[in-house]
Amino acid sequence: MSPPSTPSWRAFFFSPPSHSHSAAATSACAHVSGGRSIIELYENVQHAGNIIPRLYLLITVASVYIKSKKAPAKDILFDLVELCRGVQHPMRGLFLRNYLSQIARDKLPDTGSEYEGSVREETHAA
Repeated sequence: MSPPSTPSWRAFFFSPPSHSHSAAATSACAHVSGGRSIIELYENVQHAGNIIPRLYLLITVASVYIKSKKAPAKDILFDLVELCRGVQHPMRGLFLRNYLSQIARDKLPDTGSEYEGSVREETHAA
């Protein structure tokens, strides 16, 4: 027997629970305050086994990384968008990009934003 193919079933099956983001972000903050650097945590997440869970986890840790302001938000978000573009499954890619847009919504490096500016812009201007 195959599972139902309704849109609500697909949303439940392919999307991660949105409430888990706050728990994961809190856990990432705890690791950082416990002595690990956010840069080290961001790099360690990239060695997770499966690609889709790795990208969800990477987006979550990247949101904490952006909030720490140890790297330009534009550079981190550029890398995340490029990684998300590599997901070939249309439905999984759709939900992953939706998750990225929800998480990055308040961290976009817009004019006047606290996350404005980029190292890449400064090096290209010189």
